[in-house]
Amino acid sequence: MKLYIRVYHLSGTLGWTTLDNTAVSKKIKRHSYEHVGKADVDKMCSLAQNMHQWRMLNYAGVVPGSQEAYELLKKGLVKPKNPLTPPLIYGVRCINFEPPNFTLEVHCVNESYTFLRDFIYKIGVSLRSSAYCSKIRRIRYGPICLEHALVADEWNLKKVCASIKQCNKLLLRKKEQSMKDKNFVSEELDPAAFEKLKTT
Repeated sequence: MKLYIRVYHLSGTLGWTTLDNTAVSKKIKRHSYEHVGKADVDKMCSLAQNMHQWRMLNYAGVVPGSQEAYELLKKGLVKPKNPLTPPLIYGVRCINFEPPNFTLEVHCVNESYTFLRDFIYKIGVSLRSSAYCSKIRRIRYGPICLEHALVADEWNLKKVCASIKQCNKLLLRKKEQSMKDKNFVSEELDPAAFEKLKTT
């Protein structure tokens, strides 16, 4: 299994608790949010990121704060050796704050939509308020970005096949690069398949 970093834009709304932390479920409790500023959201994002970075080193099999951890971090992004670890956040920042609405950019692995919705709720609670997730938008999956996506008007056989071929090339290149880094969990790369894609 390959651990690709996924990037999301999570939109949240302060001031309400809902049954499942989504905008479509029943609102069950109202909270004040007038005391919350962007600096408060930034602080909570930083704390959450630091907590997950500590876990990341544990899952990578090193002791946080050790020389081994320092050497590992110098090499760049550290991924867990076991692809079945709980969700991990590599980066989170507030990119928009217009109370009661805000948007976070989250870089993570092993996430689920439930985890992302609950993360917005926990940010709200940590701000002495509450929040629910109003929108989840994935903007990157490993090397595949929004620029590689097809809009509905482009959904035809020719363009879908071309898009699959382009994305396969990107993924195979990423696998080839990751095989050089022992901290990445990588699959065996099929050289014949890679050469075939390079020539098409």
